[in-house]
Amino acid sequence: MTAAVADPDLAALRRHFRQRRLALSAEQRAAAASAVVERLEALLAALAGPIGSYMATGSEIDPAPWMRRARARGAELWLPVVQTAGAALVFRPWSDDPDHWQRNTHGIAEPRLGPSLPAAALSALVIPLLAFDVHGTRLGAGGGYYDRSLADCPGPRPLRVGLAFDCQRAEQLPRRPWDAPLDHIVTETESLTCPRS
Repeated sequence: MTAAVADPDLAALRRHFRQRRLALSAEQRAAAASAVVERLEALLAALAGPIGSYMATGSEIDPAPWMRRARARGAELWLPVVQTAGAALVFRPWSDDPDHWQRNTHGIAEPRLGPSLPAAALSALVIPLLAFDVHGTRLGAGGGYYDRSLADCPGPRPLRVGLAFDCQRAEQLPRRPWDAPLDHIVTETESLTCPRS
């Protein structure tokens, strides 16, 4: 696979890896998600400061069990909010209060109340993905929200952690200049550390 892949090829890659994820049985998905929670907790348990996560949609790995566990140990958790198409995400505090939630234009639950933080203010950011490679390249859903949000974060913060099933691993994905690389990828069988380059 070459670095210069056209958008139709990216769309085909997205379809391919979405289908691979959907092919997992409910039992496989539950067992994998449980293992991912353990690995994610081991990676982030000692981290101080606000941590961004996400609300799973469709067949994504659900970080909610880890979020509950992290909050029980005192972690400060923040979730993404889509402001407008083409804008960077902001992050608001996670709450169990049903009045705290709204659906964004993509149908994803997000906090509607509370202060907002930019990605640069987070100590770590847990990110969903469709595919990944060992170089930290992430193929997302195609909206570019995370890439835009991390564009102003050239330093080590936030630590960028992708959650995936093993079946989402690609040999090599195309990386465009604006793609924000991951520092770690956590799957049911491993926690990869990726050099950010």
